[in-house]
Amino acid sequence: MLSPGRMDRPQISVVIPLFNEEENVRLLLDELVGELEKLGRTYEVICVDDGSRDRTFAELARAAAERRSCA
Repeated sequence: MLSPGRMDRPQISVVIPLFNEEENVRLLLDELVGELEKLGRTYEVICVDDGSRDRTFAELARAAAERRSCA
């Protein structure tokens, strides 16, 4: 039997390093989440903005806010 804390852990973790991906990050996340949803497992997606000089972080923040409001 799993402990309650362990049940809350995602079954799949995806870590994505990003550098100047403002134009691509939204499409990447949409496609990735679509595929993860098909698996029927719990998951987390961790995006690491690796010092981008464009608006990658702003796009990540916007995507995260939108997903939280849909949950």
